[in-house]
Amino acid sequence: MDANDTAALLDALRRRFGTDVVMQQRVDAALIGGAIIDAGDLVIDGSVRGKLQRMQRALSR
Repeated sequence: MDANDTAALLDALRRRFGTDVVMQQRVDAALIGGAIIDAGDLVIDGSVRGKLQRMQRALSR
């Protein structure tokens, strides 16, 4: 993520949680693309890998 993407994500997280956010970034090539937000008890998986896994589960039912 470039600086603009990081700032936009940080701003969105601040609005979502209604508080200041401390963000730590880590690159994980296995995600293929996108991001996973881990905020304590809340995990938001917006990764391509996660979307493919959800699609696979839906199609295999």
